[in-house]
Amino acid sequence: MQYKNAKMNKTIMNDHSPAKGPEIFLHRLKKFAYIPDNVFICNPSLIHIAEMEKSNPAKVLARMDGTYYFEFSGHNFLGLVKQRRPRLFPYVFWLYLLPFQIKPMTILLNRFFNRGAIRLTRIADAIVFQSLISKSMHKEFLKYQGGRIPDTIIYNGADIEEYYPRKGCSLKGYPAVIISASVYRLHKRLREAIKLVNHLSEEYPDIRLHILGEFDPLVQKSISGFDMSRCVLHGRKRPRELPEFYAGADIQLSMCIFDPCPNVVCEGLASGLPVITPFESGASELVGKENADWTVREDLELKYRPMQVINKTPGIPIDRYEKVFHKIMDNLPGEKEKARFRAEKEINIRTTAKKYEKFIQKSLLKIDG
Repeated sequence: MQYKNAKMNKTIMNDHSPAKGPEIFLHRLKKFAYIPDNVFICNPSLIHIAEMEKSNPAKVLARMDGTYYFEFSGHNFLGLVKQRRPRLFPYVFWLYLLPFQIKPMTILLNRFFNRGAIRLTRIADAIVFQSLISKSMHKEFLKYQGGRIPDTIIYNGADIEEYYPRKGCSLKGYPAVIISASVYRLHKRLREAIKLVNHLSEEYPDIRLHILGEFDPLVQKSISGFDMSRCVLHGRKRPRELPEFYAGADIQLSMCIFDPCPNVVCEGLASGLPVITPFESGASELVGKENADWTVREDLELKYRPMQVINKTPGIPIDRYEKVFHKIMDNLPGEKEKARFRAEKEINIRTTAKKYEKFIQKSLLKIDG
């Protein structure tokens, strides 16, 4: 079993970039949780290792993120090609002739992209979903049915001793608003965040949006021609650089829809940032019911969506977001204290680790008894 742990650690530690968010969380978890040698915690991205460990034998605890929910239409598939394989575009441009959704192809396409999750749920001995919306996505798009094996919901966590409010850190502008991702896709709605900040500048002339992360080609195209004068582009940052960025901000935006459990929100809360988010996201679960007034109900249905088509990405009800923003700014010190309190209470990685330990003891180790 030493080989297993060494190989898993190598898989996790080879890349410390934000692009490896699930693996980074597993690395954090292993620092604070006691995981028995015969239990392998696995994301869908590590399915090949999980299948090897299953033959050791080991107990496999699946840690499930969200799912893909791509609508297959000509326009959306072309957007996917532009996003991931742009050199193939000249060979498939004729798909513009198919603007409508082809449901059988939608199902097949999503089963392909979700193949790691499908295989993992088949071999798992127990499942941890990162949020209620994560479990809902598996039920809706992968037809997951509970009862065969134990499952539970455990939110991600942040190290509240690494991420915390710090004096002496200050980002440009007031209020300094931060938004973070490794790579922005259209569904993360950076364009809507920029629109919101530009709109708010009428009342907050010194407002700045600090953008951490890179843009994919579709996002780059979607914001071309925008007024970016209130945006500060920081590019992609390594995890060790993030605490000071968060500590220097006033408010965090998490505009992504159906984001299962964004680590950046855990880190923002721990840093004392009120997080404005759509209700239709795992981020709304992270901020908690006590901070429900930070969330905006957009009345978005969980369904297949053409998320690779710029003008099909849901826009935000800007007046609702403006109202939430004003409310937070009216009592910013108090709201920042509430964010930190929420992190200490529910988003602390040490609390998360204890929940994993308890679930493993209850649902995996007793299988042998």
